[in-house]
Amino acid sequence: MSRPERPRAASAALLGRMLAGAGLLTSGRVERVELRHSYRTHTSRIDHLDVRYSPDVPVGLPMRLFCKAALPGVHSEVAAGSVNELHFYRRVAPRMGRDYTVPCLIAECPNAGEAILLLEDLAPTHRPGAIAPPPSRSHWRAVLEHLAGLHGLWWQSEALAGDLVPPGPPPGTAGGPDAARANGTRLLRALGSRLTRDERGAYARALEWLPRLWPSFYERGPITLRFGDAHLGNFLWSRSGAAPRVRPCDWQSWQVGTPGYDLSSLIALQFGGTRRLGWEEPLLRYYHEVLLRGGATGYEWADLWLDYRLTLFRHAVVVPSWQRHVGLPASVWWPVLERGLCLLAELDGRRLADEAAEAPGAAAAPGISDSWRSACPRRS
Repeated sequence: MSRPERPRAASAALLGRMLAGAGLLTSGRVERVELRHSYRTHTSRIDHLDVRYSPDVPVGLPMRLFCKAALPGVHSEVAAGSVNELHFYRRVAPRMGRDYTVPCLIAECPNAGEAILLLEDLAPTHRPGAIAPPPSRSHWRAVLEHLAGLHGLWWQSEALAGDLVPPGPPPGTAGGPDAARANGTRLLRALGSRLTRDERGAYARALEWLPRLWPSFYERGPITLRFGDAHLGNFLWSRSGAAPRVRPCDWQSWQVGTPGYDLSSLIALQFGGTRRLGWEEPLLRYYHEVLLRGGATGYEWADLWLDYRLTLFRHAVVVPSWQRHVGLPASVWWPVLERGLCLLAELDGRRLADEAAEAPGAAAAPGISDSWRSACPRRS
């Protein structure tokens, strides 16, 4: 059996040099680093570290750290997510309140594609979110309030131009609709009789509508900063307090765009069948109410509803075939495809295209329009 690789930050001397290089360890030293827990996701290696310092270090250095390192050898489009997250913590997080991020001590990329993040481990005060069973209505409201606050913070902000635009495109958009259709066609061919004839027909028809709908996925406003992977497992929940409080904890997929993307990730891809139909509209209306109460303008209920359904269509058609294309296991993309096929039974590509063409649509703020539009994935 091969020895497990030692986490990059598990050496006291190395961690001390990293903290000193970041200007955080101006006196004293790191005396000991212990690996408490380590595991891998499909994109990263995660190490939970306990750190002991000499008595003369600056006040406030955390004693529990969370080291996230990009895995080598993953598909280039997956690796781009680690670079996106690095960019987020370097450029965007310093402009946000503490409630929207996990405190980051170090964000570096010593070699191409080897992004490393060293964050404060919030385990003493927060617990990971759980996808199943679904949370209570009060917990749903807490997540929606947090997303509305995040979206409102960056609503039509001119700061989203220039160097704050993510360096990589949204997942599944490289190559435009032609590449997405090719991925979907390969998925259909690979699954064969595992899908029913109705399912295959619905998915094939949806693929035919991608070129016409593609601009509507990315060229409608208003523009804000979106989390990008807003499923329940990517939120930390506070351990104390009468009211539930949450904090997002994985920023690999963050993007600039419309808020419907986060809402479709959070709601439609978490629920199935009648449960979604019963919860969907009340949750969306609550989000919309909180968003407007926070000062957002130019986003009527009809705008949100169309935005949400357009991103549902994109999730259902593009995401599972892209996940398969970049080498993620079937345990990841198959549940997304199953939910997506249920959604395609309700979403009609022609009707969505007609609605998008007829709707006035809110425009992006003038200061960010050109910069963001130029970064949008275009038709190939």
